Amino acid sequence: MAQNRFTNTYSQMWLRNHQRKLRQAIRNASQPDTPNLINEWLQLEQELLCLSGSYFTVYANQCRLLLETVCDEFLPSHWRCCCLDALNKPLLSMKAYARTANEVQHYNALANEIRTMTHYLSAGLSHQASTLNGQSTGARPHDNDTY
Repeated sequence: MAQNRFTNTYSQMWLRNHQRKLRQAIRNASQPDTPNLINEWLQLEQELLCLSGSYFTVYANQCRLLLETVCDEFLPSHWRCCCLDALNKPLLSMKAYARTANEVQHYNALANEIRTMTHYLSAGLSHQASTLNGQSTGARPHDNDTY
């Protein structure tokens, strides 16, 4: 019996450590050519929800991490776009688990912040992505102007 409890505790510790490493890898884009890392992290957090007290808080923290990553202009734009694409999943889950007036207010504030930031960043991200894909002419807006 004690062996089982230790194994469960050890497994939980390993999973928490792996979760922390995945969060750091996502936030720092340490593996930017591995977009499946985001899905792996979201799936692991989903599995660990049974150990957590609040689904709403877990989903809010997921949104916050992804939003911080999207807004970090020092990270590769394709990684930021992957994080932006993944934001809907925890945001919709957060909305589904908003039970109290305070949680609904928190959800609305975060959704508004995400909407505002993504609107602000979308032009820059799409420009960077098109430049990376070779769709940009390379000319700056006023390169052909004569004075």
